[in-house]
Amino acid sequence: PAGSHNPNAMSSNHTDCLLCGSNLYQHLEGQASCLSCSTSSTSDPGSSSCQCLGLNRAFQTSDGFCICKPGFEFYDENFQKQSDEDGDVDCQPAVYSRCLDSEVRDLFGDCRSRTDCSSQCGSKGGAFVGRLGVCECNSIDDLDNVCDSECRSSAVFTTFDFESGQLVTRNSTHVFSSLFPSQIDDFSGDISCTSANAQVNEDYKQECTSPYDPACASSFAGCNVFSMESGDSGFVGLFGSALLDESLTSNRRLTNSSVASSVAANIENPVVCIQLGDSILYKVTNEKYPQYEKDSLLNSNPNFDYGAFRDLDDLAKSSANVALFGFTFNDPGVYVFSMSDDPSKLSVLAVMEQSVACNTKAPFTPLTEANLVAINAKKETGLVLEPDWLMIVALIVGLLTMVFGVVGTLYYFRTQAWRTRGASKPKYRGQTLKSDFNKYHDKGNMFSQDAKVMPSGGEEQDLEGLVGGGDDGGDNLDFGRGGGAGEFEAREIIERIQRHHDIMEKEFLNQHELSSQLHQALKDEADELKQLISQGGGNFGGAGGEANHAKALLTRLKSEAAARRLYEGSAEADETATMAALKRLVDLLEEGATPVAS
Repeated sequence: PAGSHNPNAMSSNHTDCLLCGSNLYQHLEGQASCLSCSTSSTSDPGSSSCQCLGLNRAFQTSDGFCICKPGFEFYDENFQKQSDEDGDVDCQPAVYSRCLDSEVRDLFGDCRSRTDCSSQCGSKGGAFVGRLGVCECNSIDDLDNVCDSECRSSAVFTTFDFESGQLVTRNSTHVFSSLFPSQIDDFSGDISCTSANAQVNEDYKQECTSPYDPACASSFAGCNVFSMESGDSGFVGLFGSALLDESLTSNRRLTNSSVASSVAANIENPVVCIQLGDSILYKVTNEKYPQYEKDSLLNSNPNFDYGAFRDLDDLAKSSANVALFGFTFNDPGVYVFSMSDDPSKLSVLAVMEQSVACNTKAPFTPLTEANLVAINAKKETGLVLEPDWLMIVALIVGLLTMVFGVVGTLYYFRTQAWRTRGASKPKYRGQTLKSDFNKYHDKGNMFSQDAKVMPSGGEEQDLEGLVGGGDDGGDNLDFGRGGGAGEFEAREIIERIQRHHDIMEKEFLNQHELSSQLHQALKDEADELKQLISQGGGNFGGAGGEANHAKALLTRLKSEAAARRLYEGSAEADETATMAALKRLVDLLEEGATPVAS
């Protein structure tokens, strides 16, 4: 089985097979050896394929390549965009451009005009099918006009014999040739047929005459091999066999060549529908050969192994000659191929699931919307699009316009707003400040304008200096220069202040003496209590007189405590009165002298 090998020939039991080791794989059955994974992949023992190291890559069992899946790409060390090259770098989604309203997206993901079908249809023109991304050309060949049912039933076809490994060219009644692929000149690729896909018995439907009828495609021994040609007009699907061209084969055995005709009916750039396990035999040249369009939006199998088509491309570009190329399709899906020298020449090929017949009239049908729908072809829609720069720029411009508009509007209304001023000052206040109230006082000025600051020094000396005039001249305040009654009133105010000062000083002295007396009384009481306690401490244990002595002592303590509370209440009252007097003095000092009018 796949994932194993057996180097010993003629083994008859699958238990004789050996599992492939790590980093080895084998995708085919009955093989004598395993294949090595490339440096971009790895595998576990017994694997039928390898796992790519890079993300979004598909392993190709034919050559060990790890290529990007359809719709993905990567950049190499030279910052060149690659898609179908081997590597272990993660592949990233391809970014497609945004199409305008007047454009549509074709099957390659490019934007094109809705009416532009000249590249695919030429001068005939055509109509673009938007949901499929292809053009349906005008004046296209009709299948029944090219080859009707009678033509198809009598046409020559080729099968690959499962038992002999030969390519058999025949019709329903005659076999025209049988040869091995190695007998074909300038043949490349590979054609095979597995037991799961082959009709191993003889033809079992007697009413079937050719595999060109989809209902009879699985009715003939072996696997079907359909022929296509690469020409100037693109791909050509042949209702016949390319092996009838004698220039392509040597040492070929023809059993009845007069019955076969090398000129076969054909469909240009067809939609191809075949069974699982069938093959296509391409007639090619070094300039014209099929290329698989990996990134086409119609492809449905992201893991399709197209290593043989890459080898064909390398071989065609070399000095070797290529004439025929064969490929067996063992994976169901929809595949798009283009001509090497003209990518606009297309062929869409569908491989049906096991035991599922094609829904078309023949293996080769014209490239129309109806035939594409019949093979379940549909365009991929989940694409990653580039940023809509026009929308982004429009949003940024709109945002900036709105911001500057709001700022400009606010600035305009601010400049056009009513101008306000600070609180106005009444004129009468300014005029009052300018008035000379001295002339309205009949007793002269209370304070002279050239009076100076009271000098520092002792309070009594300063007050005496103020009252008596002093000997220090200009250093004293000059009260009552107007003389007369004004001078008397100033002296009276100074005397009252001095009297209050003397009273307060006396009260402070009395409070100091009271505090000293209180402290001494507390000290005496404490000493007396200590003495009483020390005297009565040893006599509390006796009876009679000792108990009376203790009771008298407690009574005396109670009386002393009551007297103490009475004294403290009196002291607190005196203190309150003193503080009230001090507050009154402070208020008088803060108010200052009050002018007395006549």
